[in-house]
Amino acid sequence: MTIKIADLKIGQSALVDNIVENCDKKLKQRLRDMGFVSGQKITILKKSIFGDPIKISIKNYEISIRKKEADLIKIKND
Repeated sequence: MTIKIADLKIGQSALVDNIVENCDKKLKQRLRDMGFVSGQKITILKKSIFGDPIKISIKNYEISIRKKEADLIKIKND
């Protein structure tokens, strides 16, 4: 079952499933370059009070992405 990154609570982890197909090619490649590839573990570190941006730990580094970008990444429970 795939879920959205925004649905995870702070401290929760999940595995990247894939990036949606109808995504802009450059954005899709940028997300992949950041480490959002199938099977990669992510952990939610922090969320803004309004849920945007979201701070994520992936591949031993921390990044912040916008909710609209996060919604393009399909994840599954690890």
